[in-house]
Amino acid sequence: MVFKPQYVKVTREGIELQNSTLIGPFSEGDDLALTCESGGGKPTPVVAWYNGSQKLSGDYLTEPGSNGAGTGRNSVRLTLSRGDLGAKYECRATNDALESPMVAAVEVDVNEVWRRCCGGSLIATGCLEPGPGPGHLASANARATPSHASFSTGSRPSQEGQ
Repeated sequence: MVFKPQYVKVTREGIELQNSTLIGPFSEGDDLALTCESGGGKPTPVVAWYNGSQKLSGDYLTEPGSNGAGTGRNSVRLTLSRGDLGAKYECRATNDALESPMVAAVEVDVNEVWRRCCGGSLIATGCLEPGPGPGHLASANARATPSHASFSTGSRPSQEGQ
């Protein structure tokens, strides 16, 4: 006898996230750890992470339950980049009792790092240009356009003695 899983859920740092929720904002380079869990199914659900159609490598564990039912968990750790803005990470749980996977998903918001170069122009990515005058680093919400973004700035580290 086979049973459909009773649930599929996504957690971050032990806190359950609502399905199809937007999480963040994160900054480029941040690590994001997500865990997906599905339980109550017989056989134990197979749980996998996807970014679109691409299956992600994760740590998959199973926990046997009573009467052959069990829980499947899959954890992924992602280093976020600009390309992750708006990315939808899906957890798909399958077992023999399901015609199609049970799905839980999150969408990621990633802030882009903006840099003020010499001459005062903004660039979205790249390096600070060397030269006279202070350089500035700025961070803006990635959904904003440069002309409508609010910035917090800081001085470039000193390059004395170089």
